[in-house]
Amino acid sequence: MLGSGLLTSAAWAQAPAPAARPAAATGKITGKIFEKPGQPAAYANIIVLGTKQGTQTDESGAFSIPGVPVGSVQISVQQVGFDKVVKEVQVNARTDQQR
Repeated sequence: MLGSGLLTSAAWAQAPAPAARPAAATGKITGKIFEKPGQPAAYANIIVLGTKQGTQTDESGAFSIPGVPVGSVQISVQQVGFDKVVKEVQVNARTDQQR
């Protein structure tokens, strides 16, 4: 009986894995945030709404978020002392020809 149970377990372990799903196309959101013209918004939080993706601007207000799903997405920008701003942006797939 014990041998039969081990053989069954081995057969289950060798079952073929489900076919892999193709990876979804992604792109990158980059930009620069300003408090007012000529004054960068240093260390503002940028979040892609509906995802767990986000980043913080650097001291010059610049940011980059790679791996964002292709299509129309909303980003939330918030800095201490300022109201939150939500903008809709279009993310395009990156190809080898784009650099």
